[in-house]
Amino acid sequence: MGGASMGTTKTMLKGFGLVAAAIVASGASSTGTYVGGDASSAILLQVVETGEGRIQGGLTITTMDKPSGRIRAESLPVNGVSDKDQLSLQLNGRTVVATARGSVITLNLIATGGSLANVSLTRAPVSEFERRVQALQKQSDAVVVRNKREKLTKDIDALVRKVEAFRAKVHNDLPRLRSLPDKYEALTTRMQQGLERERVAASQSARSQISFELSVLVDSGPMEETERTVSFLKRSFEDASKAHRADFDALKRDCSSLRGEPLVDSACQKLLRVTAVEDPDVRGFPDAVSFVEEQYAAEKIKQKRIAEEAKMLE
Repeated sequence: MGGASMGTTKTMLKGFGLVAAAIVASGASSTGTYVGGDASSAILLQVVETGEGRIQGGLTITTMDKPSGRIRAESLPVNGVSDKDQLSLQLNGRTVVATARGSVITLNLIATGGSLANVSLTRAPVSEFERRVQALQKQSDAVVVRNKREKLTKDIDALVRKVEAFRAKVHNDLPRLRSLPDKYEALTTRMQQGLERERVAASQSARSQISFELSVLVDSGPMEETERTVSFLKRSFEDASKAHRADFDALKRDCSSLRGEPLVDSACQKLLRVTAVEDPDVRGFPDAVSFVEEQYAAEKIKQKRIAEEAKMLE
């Protein structure tokens, strides 16, 4: 069954209607335009029956998917034969039996699951089909807006949870971050003490392994481990902040276009409240990272100098 645009379908239907009207005037029994459907579909059958009992025409079905609101329009040719009030039609390669009685044609279709479904179509102008399609489109628009609003409220709740979890993580990480400069100084002090022991050992001509200890501390010791920790915390903070800002901007735009419904308005106000309250730890985190990086660089220079002095004693 091939799809057809709404504009093309309407042009085809109007053209076919002129031919059908002329043959109806000549007395062909089944010739005409028939319309039917239900709350989620609109069906148009147009047939022309010749004097030899042959039938030609077209079938157009417009459906709306209730969960998504998506509209689908399909058209296919109809061919067949008639025997009094019984019609045998070829639709999309399948034979469909139909009954024509008065102004009604009933199609015996195979429904989902294999059961028979009788679809009754009543003689009506094309405008009736178009009216039904417009009603479906109106329903579709309402469903689409409803789905967007439901998704928006869910996305807002998800972002609020993310922001709250992010702030909790910052509250946990910040003390850990601020404690690192003390660790840097402690390592430098430990190395300085090692250097002094090395000097004493050198003056007494008693070699020790302290210089080895110093080189380990500088080259691959705890300083590098803390540097990786700072880099990880910094990257995590920046990535989360960027993602939250992008999500907030997108949701704020959606709030502007979908406002007017109580649940949506409430969710959007919740979003604005959460983002409007500035968390002092979040605000101070970048400065804390910068301070720790500066302290790391300064202590690293001191430690390198201590290691160089220790090496000169060898």
